[in-house]
Amino acid sequence: MVETHTRRTLLAAGSAGAVLSALGAAASAAPAASPALAALIEAHRRAEELERQALATENEACERFDELCKQTDFDGLCIDVHDLQKTKDQMMRWIVHEKAHEIAVFKTGASLAMRERLEAAQDELARVKLERFEEINAAVLAVKESSGLTAAEEASQAAYEGAYNALIELCSFVCATLEEIRIKAVYLSTVSGSFDAAGFSTNALIQSLAGIPGREV
Repeated sequence: MVETHTRRTLLAAGSAGAVLSALGAAASAAPAASPALAALIEAHRRAEELERQALATENEACERFDELCKQTDFDGLCIDVHDLQKTKDQMMRWIVHEKAHEIAVFKTGASLAMRERLEAAQDELARVKLERFEEINAAVLAVKESSGLTAAEEASQAAYEGAYNALIELCSFVCATLEEIRIKAVYLSTVSGSFDAAGFSTNALIQSLAGIPGREV
């Protein structure tokens, strides 16, 4: 399972940290790690470096996107360019509120024909606003594309997933010696990314200590 891309956080200091500390303390000097473990460590190291580079590129693209949005005319509307669905939801709530308010004002004493005209006018207003929102939405997406943010976000997400999967593979590796356990524990204690909140990396690590091969998905 891969989580939605969030910004990097520090290695969790809870159960995973306790396990790693115990592993490092319990292990003793013995033959060096196997080529398989060394390859997994190096693969994760490379994946994390790619993730850092992708995130830096995404941040640069986000700055360009924000600057271009400042230069774009959105009819004076308050638009959250990073969350267009939120903006649309707020606009819909405003439309529903205004319609209910106007109907309540004119309902008492108003003729049926007047109420029907009012509702028709409110429906037309909603249609126009939604139509304009879709135009603005298209404009924002075009700016996002031209700034390189769309591509950068996709690359950053892919890099995050690559680093995440490499971490799972490493955590799942079943060590054959105490020295391998020590090397694995020492490396994992320096990992800059976090053990995921859902516990998949931690579960994979614990299973590997129990001699259970494979990986959590």
